[in-house]
Amino acid sequence: MICFTHPTRNTIKQEMKVVYSYKLATKESIMKINEIIERSEYKDDKGLTETNVLIRNHKNITNFNEEWNEMIKICRRDQLSFDYLLEIFKVKVLKLPYSNKPVISRRHVNPLYRTI
Repeated sequence: MICFTHPTRNTIKQEMKVVYSYKLATKESIMKINEIIERSEYKDDKGLTETNVLIRNHKNITNFNEEWNEMIKICRRDQLSFDYLLEIFKVKVLKLPYSNKPVISRRHVNPLYRTI
């Protein structure tokens, strides 16, 4: 898989704080993801991925994809589980710097509907 580093944050914990502060997910859903990650003793030092552009061969990572889908059902903010699952499923990944991303970022058309 090829993906891009997050432009401003480095850990899942940092992302959780931002998601909570901007009310992008419920506290309960964030805490459920946090519990799963902590139970596995995941070391949150792998960096954070910007998950809006992923280049992947789906056939090689079906188990990862299925579990990521289940985690997104718990908390819709996919970045809270992505890097954790990369490690759990030993996905081979090339993380490129955000500055190399082949798309231009734009603000959401209606950011009010991003919140819970």
